[in-house]
Amino acid sequence: MNALKLIALLVIFPLLLTALGNWERQRAEETTKAMADYRSNVSIARQQLRTLAAKNPTASIDLATGKISVELALSRLDKIEAELPTAEHVNRAMRVLAPWVMGFGLLAAAIGLAALAGTHWAGRRTLQSRETLLRVFSQGSRLLPYGLVSHAVAMAAAVALALCYEGLGMWHVGRLGSGEVKLMAVLGVIAAFCLYSIWLLLKQLRHMLGMFTPAPMEIFAREVMPEQAPGLWRQVNELAVKLGALPPDHIVASLAQGFYVTSSDATLLPTHTSVRGRTLHVPLPYLGLLNPAEISAVIGHELAHFAGQDTEYSLRFLPIYDGVNR
Repeated sequence: MNALKLIALLVIFPLLLTALGNWERQRAEETTKAMADYRSNVSIARQQLRTLAAKNPTASIDLATGKISVELALSRLDKIEAELPTAEHVNRAMRVLAPWVMGFGLLAAAIGLAALAGTHWAGRRTLQSRETLLRVFSQGSRLLPYGLVSHAVAMAAAVALALCYEGLGMWHVGRLGSGEVKLMAVLGVIAAFCLYSIWLLLKQLRHMLGMFTPAPMEIFAREVMPEQAPGLWRQVNELAVKLGALPPDHIVASLAQGFYVTSSDATLLPTHTSVRGRTLHVPLPYLGLLNPAEISAVIGHELAHFAGQDTEYSLRFLPIYDGVNR
């Protein structure tokens, strides 16, 4: 289901916008032809009315709403003819907007397809080795902000331009109704919001690029010095020697669950003490529940990560992973 949602958001919806842009282009072309015919009909009607007025100034014209005088009919034609240039300008703007809607829709679909194809390719590559996984993740982290922003900008631009087109499409010769004016205003506000979101995205791009800068992990714990717990430190050092692993530079204790090790920089809360290097975390409640053999087994397992360079690998991988989450 998540894959279908991604495909719909990244590809299908942009293609629907492209189809909408193509439909708008066709409508704009049809309107251009209709306006040319309309102008020609207005010119013919004006000539016929003038001829009729010259023969009989008091003559009247039958309309669907009733009869009107020739002079009033000519006056209405004057107003219509005065509004035709504006209508032609609006139609010209609509003919310009439609291809841009199509272009931005296609661009968003292309970015979405490239992102999905790249993700599939990266997933297959990462099965080769941990180094390949790290390299592919690193490359993806550099491209991700640009891909996200460019896709969102293309989508927002396509939607904004499509709304502008539809708003302009409601303009017509003659007096606009209040409902038409209100709907045009609503479409304009939504289009303006889309354009404002584009500005915000571009403004935030610099901050998005900084999301992958490694940040110290926060641990709500207290550092245990060798003089405070000489027995614990002695046991940990003996296990490190036995396993051929590097001993931790710091041991921290808290009420949280779980033993773990890390080579990331850390900040101990609430004192905001910074620790760097290899750190072993021990949970105080477990120290009272487990016997010495069990504690040695668990700590030995964690220290083995220092021997297998797991923490060094995590030190390079976790900042990228956390940045993707952010």
